[in-house]
Amino acid sequence: MRIAVSSSPAMHPVICAITAGADFDDVVMLSTFHVWQGPNFEGDRPTQFAAFSAVKDEFMKAPYPAWTAVGTTALIPDTGIVEIQAIVHLKK
Repeated sequence: MRIAVSSSPAMHPVICAITAGADFDDVVMLSTFHVWQGPNFEGDRPTQFAAFSAVKDEFMKAPYPAWTAVGTTALIPDTGIVEIQAIVHLKK
């Protein structure tokens, strides 16, 4: 599925940040910004959301962090279809 393949690289910056001393269990808030319409988007909103959720579930296990998904008209770079922001709580 094109959307799932496109979503996987979006997790790589999150993975890099997490290797700095945290892991996905330390993510307390996840915000994702999705382009629902545009030249690089194929399918519909439910299909993209389901594909992204499946990719997220490869990296994060229950109990899941709080998650806000926002639809938007564009991202930087113009070829993007999803942007991820993760807030991590590091334990002492």
